[in-house]
Amino acid sequence: MQSSATQVKDWFEPTSSTTPATLPVSGDWSGTLSGPGIADYFWFAGQTNRTLSIEVTATGESGALSESKAQPVIGVWSLSDTGTSPAPASTRLAFNSSNFAMTRLEAALQANTNFRVGIFDYRGDGRPDYGYRARVFYGNSVTPSRARVNGGTAISGAWAVIPILFPLWAPRVLRCWQCPQIR
Repeated sequence: MQSSATQVKDWFEPTSSTTPATLPVSGDWSGTLSGPGIADYFWFAGQTNRTLSIEVTATGESGALSESKAQPVIGVWSLSDTGTSPAPASTRLAFNSSNFAMTRLEAALQANTNFRVGIFDYRGDGRPDYGYRARVFYGNSVTPSRARVNGGTAISGAWAVIPILFPLWAPRVLRCWQCPQIR
């Protein structure tokens, strides 16, 4: 077949809400929602009074961004939660950001516990060409605990999930509003 798509191996499948995969240490990964009703689940340890951002960008069979394939939505639960629906922190619709093909969730953690992240297709569809790239930005501590508003303060951190790394496909500039809350 000419121009046929080859299925990319999804390193994290199979996962379920009861057996989520460990969130990749890099905070960046790719996956597929490869069949109807398929969702991908990951877990991480979080601390109270912290915020996190999760971005999921839909891709097609070639890896290019696409809004005509998967329509990703995101949910976050305590790992001990048996499946509250909707998730306590969730996106209601796919593509809720100003970036093409991207769904974004920002959440405040209210407990010191393990959390589950779920990635789903809004319609419950799924096929091998329903790819996505995901990124989690979360940190447990930052030094110093206060920084000048006008900039110039060097910031370092003890990152529980990821260091401040941004993939080439999603260049970012660290701004104060992205830093975790420190008390």
